[in-house]
Amino acid sequence: MSKKRKLPPAASPPLRALTENLHVHNSTLACAHSGCVACLYKILTPEISLDKAFTSVVQNCRPEMCPRCSSTSPPLSLFTRNDKVLTVGDGDLSFSQSLALNPNIDLTATVYEDLKTLNTVYGLEVVQSRMAELVSPTTVKFSVDATKLSSYFVSSRKNKFNKIVWNFPCTAEQKGQDGQNSQMDENKQMLQQFAEQCSEMMEEGEILVSHKTKPPYNQWDIVELMTTADTNSKIEYVGCFVFDKVNFPKYTNRKALDKKSFTMHDAVMYVFKFWTRLCRTLGVNWGFKCFENSSFWAILGYFLLQHLHSHHNVITSKTPECPVE
Repeated sequence: MSKKRKLPPAASPPLRALTENLHVHNSTLACAHSGCVACLYKILTPEISLDKAFTSVVQNCRPEMCPRCSSTSPPLSLFTRNDKVLTVGDGDLSFSQSLALNPNIDLTATVYEDLKTLNTVYGLEVVQSRMAELVSPTTVKFSVDATKLSSYFVSSRKNKFNKIVWNFPCTAEQKGQDGQNSQMDENKQMLQQFAEQCSEMMEEGEILVSHKTKPPYNQWDIVELMTTADTNSKIEYVGCFVFDKVNFPKYTNRKALDKKSFTMHDAVMYVFKFWTRLCRTLGVNWGFKCFENSSFWAILGYFLLQHLHSHHNVITSKTPECPVE
């Protein structure tokens, strides 16, 4: 009979819950509750994946191992009927393609690169397939710089958006690069310029920015950058939710100008309310209708992982603590 190996005592796992006002979609919660390791890791903090003693026993798995990947689950509905949505920096257009599954929104998809570059990197057939699905009323624009948005659109109230989305913002990098420490200052400046441009593109609504939360990305201070941008309007942080790729069926996360993907179990989408001086009293409400706060669920996820842990004849003295509100 094998003897159980006891891991050395360690601090409680940090829970990225109340401090970030993190929410988790119900479908992700249900999958995690059923024992899906990929979804459990999405709920827990990024720090848990740096705990080598723990992860050497309960290893994370490829996101494709989530049972929902093989199902035809509907896409996550972030928007409501008649929303005017702008996506920026959408590499291979796959995120916009996922959003376009909602036929009730007015979508404008933009890409930093030109069409020729996209065809070279991702292949003519792939790009044409994306474009074939992004048909009217969806508009696609190429060579659009997110820090100069107002220069690509005619300024009028009719052309204002009420939702702007940027997935995994990154400065223009060489193939396969992902903008880490060496480009941190450039990326911070880029995000602030983007926030300033949003004031030219919106009257009221929400700005959504998704990114990884593991180092060094947690050092970007995305919330502070977005809410302290020099604008005549007010950008207010509402909260964030776990970015579950499964909820966006057409989406493929890719590195800069590369077909290769990157790990994103630590990714979240930050939600900001945008108010002009005239619209602040209207009370835009991003209600997280399909989401639950993750403090309880992070603890539940940890205990479920501990359960899996014990199945490998390993016990641990870690005990999670409930964060104080």
